[in-house]
Amino acid sequence: MIVDVETAFLYGNLEEEIYMNIPQGFLEVEGTEENPNICCRLLKSIYGLVQAARQWWKRCVDQLKKWGFELSKADPCLLCRKDEKGTCIVIMYVDDILVVGDRLALEDLKEKFMKAFSVKVEYTLKDYLGCELVMHKNKKMAWLGQPSIIQSLKTKFGEFVEKVRLGKTPGTPGYTTVRTENKEDCSPPQEQTFYRSGVGTLLYLTKHSRPDICNATRELSKAMDGANTTHMKELQRVIKFVLATSEYGLKIQPRAMQNSWNLVAYSDADFAADKDTRISVYGYVVYFMGVPIAWKSKGMKSVVLSTTEAEYVAVSEVVKEIRFVMNVLESMKIELKLPITLYVDNIGAIWLTGNQSTSERTKHIDVPAHYVREYIEDDIIKIVFVKSEDNIADIETKNLPTKLQEKHAQKLICKKEEVMKENENGELED
Repeated sequence: MIVDVETAFLYGNLEEEIYMNIPQGFLEVEGTEENPNICCRLLKSIYGLVQAARQWWKRCVDQLKKWGFELSKADPCLLCRKDEKGTCIVIMYVDDILVVGDRLALEDLKEKFMKAFSVKVEYTLKDYLGCELVMHKNKKMAWLGQPSIIQSLKTKFGEFVEKVRLGKTPGTPGYTTVRTENKEDCSPPQEQTFYRSGVGTLLYLTKHSRPDICNATRELSKAMDGANTTHMKELQRVIKFVLATSEYGLKIQPRAMQNSWNLVAYSDADFAADKDTRISVYGYVVYFMGVPIAWKSKGMKSVVLSTTEAEYVAVSEVVKEIRFVMNVLESMKIELKLPITLYVDNIGAIWLTGNQSTSERTKHIDVPAHYVREYIEDDIIKIVFVKSEDNIADIETKNLPTKLQEKHAQKLICKKEEVMKENENGELED
């Protein structure tokens, strides 16, 4: 259920004394002469105030708390309630509120919302925050994409990539961005703006629906302050690939519930991948009940001295994400099956997570990376070895060759038409 609150910012209660000029035409209506010493004191929030969004949030949260909801400690826009009418989860994004839960609980909340605010309610979730959701008839599989973003990409960059040869992968296999040393070698300012616009659009796609292009986009973002001809060609390749695979989106196919909720993660690192700074790259993918819910491709904050150390730091980063996901699920009253399995493809890093060591090669590793050991000792996380070719997080750390790229991508994304397919029995095709 989607609840759209009309003129939401006008419901906020002000905590400060705020004054404004008399609106133009107001004095004429009232029959009063214009007086420069007269002003209005605001009693409620209005659009245009810096604090308008926050005051609306506070008003809405206070109202939801009165109705029995608990505010999540992990996310200030997530609230949950469990009672005799069932479970009800509220997700707020300004005035667009997404509500999921049992039917009785939804109907009860709908009535309360309609009494407290002027709202529009929709029960079919087809589009939310620019993301389109297509669900299979049996509700066992769904597709999440961003066709509006891809359309804007096509409108703005269609001619730019029209004559470019289509690659089988988003990024050139093995390609890493080398920054431009001399400003004279950079593209003209107008092309620089064009480049930044393209990368920015790609980044928005990677955030919600296209984890398969994360690494290629991250490589492009390294040249935001000085793109040259080589960078432009790589941008063309990535955009061409995205436009050619516009029907692809996030694959949502949760596994059947057995005894408990399940969380699994994959972690990987590419040692000294940045040719300019020798910074390593780490990446991870987190699955909840078989559905990818978190992924990242990012350069490390400092230089590491070995592959083992790079993988070890990558493990610590994904553990932080796992902790956040656990906090969110706990606020939603969801109990996870422990320990959580984390797949890593480096034996040395796995050994470090379970053993204290002060050898010449590891004694310099910073303290924050070691906190993962506490999670292992407390049986919250279990590290399991996985072959490099089976490590899904590999797609987030480097531009892979075609076979590996396709192998990992099919576990993250799918075609829109796949969700619509049915076999003779009306069930999903394998």
